[in-house]
Amino acid sequence: FGLNLSGTYLTQFKTNQTPAAPAVNQLNQIFQPLKFKLRGSVNWEKGPFTLGLRATHLNGYTNIAVTPNQQVASYTPVDLSLTWKTGEEHQLTFGVEVRNLFDIKPPYVNIAPSVNGSGGYDATTSDPIGRTISASARVKW
Repeated sequence: FGLNLSGTYLTQFKTNQTPAAPAVNQLNQIFQPLKFKLRGSVNWEKGPFTLGLRATHLNGYTNIAVTPNQQVASYTPVDLSLTWKTGEEHQLTFGVEVRNLFDIKPPYVNIAPSVNGSGGYDATTSDPIGRTISASARVKW
């Protein structure tokens, strides 16, 4: 078994509009750093197989681009992966990954579509595609 836990907790993020302007804390606002992010994973390896489960949590935040300001919910997608290794010297590895295993929809964000995406979701913090499944094969010699 392997366990991994990593994250960030920020207490402030101050910016100035001009050098003479007062510093303003913009932490946890749309398009700015989030106060809290966390990623945890567990892997289980048994012979040639490895099974992995990973969860990524993104803190909720405030959308100040609209009036009244909108509170955006947090977002926690879960991913699952399975790999199978064959051979010793010339190793072949097959993999299957399911991203967003439970098909969690991104939280609604009241912003208009732009050339960078968005339009009902925040492209900087979430993915609107939903569950995706991929397969891979790798050879090592």
